[in-house]
Amino acid sequence: MLKPESQRSRWNGGAWLIALAGVWFWTWRHLEIEWRLNEQYQYGYFVPLLSLYLGWERLKALPPGDLKPASSTNVLSLALVVLSFTAFLFAELLRQQDPTWRMVAWTMNGSASLLTAVCLWHLGGAPLLKALSVPLLFTWLALPWPSFFENGVTLALMRLVTSNTVDLLNWSGIAALQRGNVIELANGMVGVDTACSGVQSLQASLVASLCIGELLRFRLPARAGLVLAGGLCAWAGNLARVYVLTRLVQAQGESAVDRYHDMVGYTATAFTFGAIFLLAWLLARRPTWQINSEETHPAPFTAIPRLPGSLGFTVLALVVATPLLCRIWWTFTRSGPPAIQREAMWTLRTSQLPRGWSLSADQMSAREKEMLRFSEAQAVSYRLPDGQPAHAYRLFWKPDRTVPSLAFSHTPDICLVQAGWQQVSLPEIVTLKVAGATVTGALFRFQFEGVEQAVLHCRWYGGEPEMFQGATAKTGARTERLTQLWKGRRRYGHEALTVFMPPLAEQRRQRELLEHFLNIVLAPAGRSS
Repeated sequence: MLKPESQRSRWNGGAWLIALAGVWFWTWRHLEIEWRLNEQYQYGYFVPLLSLYLGWERLKALPPGDLKPASSTNVLSLALVVLSFTAFLFAELLRQQDPTWRMVAWTMNGSASLLTAVCLWHLGGAPLLKALSVPLLFTWLALPWPSFFENGVTLALMRLVTSNTVDLLNWSGIAALQRGNVIELANGMVGVDTACSGVQSLQASLVASLCIGELLRFRLPARAGLVLAGGLCAWAGNLARVYVLTRLVQAQGESAVDRYHDMVGYTATAFTFGAIFLLAWLLARRPTWQINSEETHPAPFTAIPRLPGSLGFTVLALVVATPLLCRIWWTFTRSGPPAIQREAMWTLRTSQLPRGWSLSADQMSAREKEMLRFSEAQAVSYRLPDGQPAHAYRLFWKPDRTVPSLAFSHTPDICLVQAGWQQVSLPEIVTLKVAGATVTGALFRFQFEGVEQAVLHCRWYGGEPEMFQGATAKTGARTERLTQLWKGRRRYGHEALTVFMPPLAEQRRQRELLEHFLNIVLAPAGRSS
């Protein structure tokens, strides 16, 4: 028969476990959208399972006598719990406002990690927290990289792989030219896109290298060496992938890319992981790189741990109250009901154009559709009366459409730069009168091998224009997101319009040409509700 204090301690520990399970489940549930819709992060499904397994292996090797659990709840523990819950509540509010923002996942994972660290401290003190720190940090590998960092790494890798492949082709006797991130051959063109950049292989190799290094208990130098070698293997495998595809295009034409793309990619991936396992096996054969094997012990915890005080009850109560607190926030802020855009606001005209105009429909590739996952889209190429070309793309996502963050982060200053274009000036915020309405967007200018292009990019959330502030659209978008959260403004449904136009030297004339063009090709469609 348990004493009342022991019974209460057990219930308190159970409340901790339930709260932790709930926070981690909600974090991984949100991340699952990114894992499922963005092929670059599909490896994320394995990270939670690997983290739990690594934690279990650490527990088996931890002598129970080393544990020094805290005897009572102190002010620091309470402060850390409040900080963790505040971060979790903030992340949930961000998720309800804009689930595509990657800051949501980072904040949620930070909250779950901090809450877990406090629990481990009370269960076993510094020895337990130190022992499980690696599995806890391993969970962060499941997070999508911040967009600015991911785009920078991706762009650098695409340029590197393209340049290296062109050098290999010319060295092997095949004439090849680099056009940005496109390789020009005699029999066709091969584009080195995001999938071929190697960033996906790099991320997966990082997970594999760190996991193997932990399982084999490598010392820090060996782990660092394995990570570095894994990155080099990922680069070599991807370089071989692009090189083989270009050789196939040279021999069989551009249609060879569609036939062999996946097979060559899977082969390169198998090579990368095989090389990492081989390197790990070679390192494990060197005793100086590996710690001595440890005697395993039974797990030092019962099914429900006993924790002092009532902090577990407090944590569980706060987690359970999160939905109610979010509802209170949206109710008492000054925003009113959410703005919901159920149908597209605009449509591109494909008939009744003025004399001298002509058009042709553009077809989006299967890969573009898979990445963007829009509800509806239009892509039209126009020929102006003076013979100059112009292109317009309109995309719409319904409010209940689940989309990867990648779809919204690819603005012209990212997409065109990745394709080899150079941004020649900061974007200018322009406001145009179109069909009796106001259209606000960012006007960019790009250059590629002496050819310039003016690009207008407009976005709407919930039927309302997404305002751009500051020097770049990206910085303004981040500021606007936090501003909308503070105002309690929720918006659902997303629409984007991108127009490519001939560039004019004078900015005022450029705006006039854009306004004239949009009044001809852009027409109101369904209105938001």
